[in-house]
Amino acid sequence: MKNLLLLILTLTSPPLFAQWIHAPNSENVYFGYGGFGMVGDTLFTGAEIVNTSDANLKALYKSGDQGLSWEKVNAESGLTNQNIFFLSVSNVDSLLFLASNRYLQSSKDGGRNWEIDGDFQQGDEHVLVHFVKQGNVVIGAAQGSTNDGADGVFKKVGDGEWEAANEGLPDGKDGEIAPQIFDMIVSEDRILLTAGTDVYFSDDTAKTWDKYTGNGVRINKLASGNGIVLGSGHEFFKSSYLYKSTDNGINFERITIPQGLSPGSFSLTFMNSLEFIDGVFYAGIEASSTENGGVYYSSDGENWELLGLKGSRVTSVTHTKDYILAAVNYSYVSDSLLGVWAFPKSELMTTFNEISEEPSLFKLEQNYPNPFNPTTTISFSLNQSENVTLNVFNSLGQKVATLVDGVKASGTHSVQFNASSLSSGLYSYQIQANGKVSTKKMLLIK
Repeated sequence: MKNLLLLILTLTSPPLFAQWIHAPNSENVYFGYGGFGMVGDTLFTGAEIVNTSDANLKALYKSGDQGLSWEKVNAESGLTNQNIFFLSVSNVDSLLFLASNRYLQSSKDGGRNWEIDGDFQQGDEHVLVHFVKQGNVVIGAAQGSTNDGADGVFKKVGDGEWEAANEGLPDGKDGEIAPQIFDMIVSEDRILLTAGTDVYFSDDTAKTWDKYTGNGVRINKLASGNGIVLGSGHEFFKSSYLYKSTDNGINFERITIPQGLSPGSFSLTFMNSLEFIDGVFYAGIEASSTENGGVYYSSDGENWELLGLKGSRVTSVTHTKDYILAAVNYSYVSDSLLGVWAFPKSELMTTFNEISEEPSLFKLEQNYPNPFNPTTTISFSLNQSENVTLNVFNSLGQKVATLVDGVKASGTHSVQFNASSLSSGLYSYQIQANGKVSTKKMLLIK
């Protein structure tokens, strides 16, 4: 009985570093500066090299195997990336942007050749670091405030020049405070931008900006998916909050106590990264001890589960075809845990599906294949003839398909689910028979 209890605890405990793969040549590099950017099959990120006499030595690194190994990008490509203080990497379609405190550089050929892009050389708060694209228009936002001139938001059409796009944003004139910009995303056809304690939006490709209601805290990250917009923020590193909008940012409501986060994860620390990947929100959370921080996931923004790397400062989260990637640049567990970690997507459903006792009346099997695109097979077995319903639900709990609804004989039954009309994401399928219910989850990746 004691051994059985130990096995159950092992199976149901959330993964800390189990199942995560550590990139072998990333231990002595603080990865994740400015996030990750991917063009084609090559992944890029900024990194600070540690154990060196020059504490400010930062450089661009790339990976051709989905983040499992990394190499430094050579300066021969025209990249000016040596001994810089601030480094941020962003990609927009086939364009790759590299921002530092000295230059904004861009590459149109997957990082093989680089050139200086625009006149952004006034300091680390003035170079564009956040990028989105609508049509053939690229919009970039600076790390600094929204003052006219070198700061704020810029855009360019095709290969044209950068032009200021700050109409409607506070400019610091007439006693008005020009807030610092923290993040910018595209949600459906709308651009959302966080500046100071407010969220701004543009429905005309950054020609003009309007302000949503302020919320009194600094929102530093935004993510959009599953019909909701999430915003994470904090009050001067004292208290952290999550905000949720179900109308594309028109109204935000504070999520008072996000469920599932480890003690201290939100009351003492904050999210460094917030991403929407394959229908699921992922958060890289700052750690203040071995009992908090790490990578968490949620489908609705209100209920969270630990994916792993607890006790670590996760600076960035991204993904490739086969992996969820996280960059760790500090750990309360061990210094040997610094670097880039990869979690196989093939293992996600083992994590998503909690262990539960099946009703004796029937048995619901895990769908196969899983993850899937766009079809998968769901099987169940009955001990006796019963009236059965088998429904599929999206992450918001809305029914999207009914696969079975009627009397089925005893034995094993299989049904195919075709999700060609649905978007990528986490779905659940539920069987009901004679008042008994069983539910499992599946992941659609297109």
